[in-house]
Amino acid sequence: MCSTSETHDIRYLMIAKAGSSTSRYVMKNSFDGQEKRCGKKDFTNSTKLHCTFTREPSSRFISSYQEMVVRGFVNNKNKHVPVKKKVPAKYDKFLQYFQNVPNKDQYNLLFDSTQGRQVLNDALEQFIQDYDAQIPFDGHLRLQIPRLTNPETGRTVRLDALYDTTNMSSSFQELGNWVDMASPVEVIHGYDRGTKRMDIKELTLQTRQKICQLSAIDCCCLNYELPPECQNLVACR
Repeated sequence: MCSTSETHDIRYLMIAKAGSSTSRYVMKNSFDGQEKRCGKKDFTNSTKLHCTFTREPSSRFISSYQEMVVRGFVNNKNKHVPVKKKVPAKYDKFLQYFQNVPNKDQYNLLFDSTQGRQVLNDALEQFIQDYDAQIPFDGHLRLQIPRLTNPETGRTVRLDALYDTTNMSSSFQELGNWVDMASPVEVIHGYDRGTKRMDIKELTLQTRQKICQLSAIDCCCLNYELPPECQNLVACR
C-alpha cells in the first residue's frame, strides 16, 4: 500500500508496524496524499520522490505479534471473535494461553499483575519457539525488507529517503523542506489501539535471541545495530 501525493510528487510506501498510521495521517493531511495499492511498476521509471519509514526489528516483531493477537480477539464492540486468519497448526500452541481472555480489556488487565504478564510472556515465548517465519500467515508478521523488494529481481525498489520511526516528526519536516512545503508539516502520531506494550526485557535470553534470528535480514539490510545478546548469533555480511 502506498500514499501518493500528486501535488508534491511524493510516493510513500507503507510498512505495517513501522509508523504507518502516523504516516497515513501526515501524508493525507499535509501532503494531499491518496492511498492505493502499489507494485513494482509504480517505482520503475517514476519521477516522484520515494520514501518510507522502518523500525528497529526486535521492537517491531513484538509489536507485530501483539497486533496479530489483538486483532484476533476483538471487534469494534470489544467482544470476543475467532482469530480472523487461521493459524497454521505448527504455530498454534500459543493460542492456549488466551482461552480465558475474552476481549481486549481482559487482555490489557493481564499487564497489571506479575502473574498476568507471565501469561503474556509465556504465550509469546511459545509462539517464538514454534515460529520459523516460513509462513507469515498474518500480514503484520511480514518482515520489512521483503516489503521493499521487487520479487522479480530480488533488489529493493528505488527509495530516495529511508527514515527511522524514532524521529518521525523531524523526518517529515525534512521531507517537507525537500519538496518546498510552504508551511510546517503537522505530525500527529497515529491511531492508538489502546493495547499495552510488552517489555522485551522481561523475555528470556533464548527468546530474545530467536527474535534476532527471525528478523536478521531486517537488521542486516537496514543497518540496525544488533542487540548485544545477538551479536554472536547473527553475522551481517
